[in-house]
Amino acid sequence: QQTAADMVANTETSEKTEDFYRTEQPWYIGNQSIAMNYFGHNWYFSVVPQILSDFYNGFALNAMERTYSLRGLDCRTVLNELASTRYYVTSRAEDGLVPYGYRLARSKRNRAGVQQYLYQNDYALPLGYTTDRCIRKSLYETLGPVEKQEALMQGLVLEDRICDSLKDSGIWVSERSDLRLDSREQEVTVTGQKGLEWKEDGTLQVNERNAELELTFPGVRDGETYLYLQGMQVKKSKQYQTCSVQSGDTSNYFVLMSREKSAWYNKPDITINLGYMKQRRKQCTITFPEKGIYQIDKISVITAPMKNYKEQVEKLAENTLTDLKVDSNLICGKIHLDRTKLLQLSIPYSRGWKIWVDGEERELLQTDGIYMGLALEPGDHSIRLEYVTPAYHAGFAGSAAGVLCFGIMMWQQKRRRKC
Repeated sequence: QQTAADMVANTETSEKTEDFYRTEQPWYIGNQSIAMNYFGHNWYFSVVPQILSDFYNGFALNAMERTYSLRGLDCRTVLNELASTRYYVTSRAEDGLVPYGYRLARSKRNRAGVQQYLYQNDYALPLGYTTDRCIRKSLYETLGPVEKQEALMQGLVLEDRICDSLKDSGIWVSERSDLRLDSREQEVTVTGQKGLEWKEDGTLQVNERNAELELTFPGVRDGETYLYLQGMQVKKSKQYQTCSVQSGDTSNYFVLMSREKSAWYNKPDITINLGYMKQRRKQCTITFPEKGIYQIDKISVITAPMKNYKEQVEKLAENTLTDLKVDSNLICGKIHLDRTKLLQLSIPYSRGWKIWVDGEERELLQTDGIYMGLALEPGDHSIRLEYVTPAYHAGFAGSAAGVLCFGIMMWQQKRRRKC
């Protein structure tokens, strides 16, 4: 991990960039980015805002294995793009999970002798980017897990009432027919069963450890591919296990838990990224490490062509937040707009954040279900955000009152003793 942090720091120094960015490290668990002073996607917290788990579960994200643990963004191009991800770190020389648009920037051997590779996103969005379109939340929630990713590249998801209030401001409210949804669900064929049997009623009987289920599908050129497991449940097996999915040079994972596991929560649908590929990806193999009985209602593959991706990124990057200053509880920047647009900040929404535009306090909106933003009029604007822990002042006042009361009680007790 130290090697990865050093590589990112050295790249930033050589290119003299000071903007905010995040780093994707798939399937690492823990909070190492906090200790090593860089922004990552991996976290393991006992208390996590519900908007985070709701957002990622909307994509049936395999890396969201429990409500308080996220093992990266599954190397998904769109999710990393919207999160202002600039770097991807891997220890595999041939890694099929490298997101679309990333190129090898440097490599370095760590202290354990393992070679690590740093990829840089050529289309990286900054902390603040803009769009002139919004999508009603009610429409967004009708979309499939990969369709949602496509939609997020074409407008900000807002509450229905907020979208309706923006109609006369120049912001376009997108209907379903306005969205370019190119992802397609493909049927799969079971071409191999080793140590297991998948029955017509959806029951999967695994008779051997490390049993394998081999699948084939038509695939798509120049796109990302996702394995989609619907109604996936553990009926009888080990409480916790990590299953692997192999497809050519791609290795990915998903976690299964039984109801007896204390961290279990009902997550019946799982999507697993098989990576971007110029040619058609047509095969994958799922490995189940433990014997048991499982339920899988449906197995399919979703393909997502990347033909419109570059154009969509360029539109989001037309007007961005510049002259950025990021501190622990302070974000400042400037932006120029030639028309009314929605600014999205790739910072998780919290009531503790307050925003000032040209010195005037404005209301922050919850955008895309996880981030924050607001509508801005044409012109040059100065943006300032400050964070104060919600109820901080009330808590401080309560603590001060408690200390004062304690002091008075001690003083009175001392007077009684003198008497």
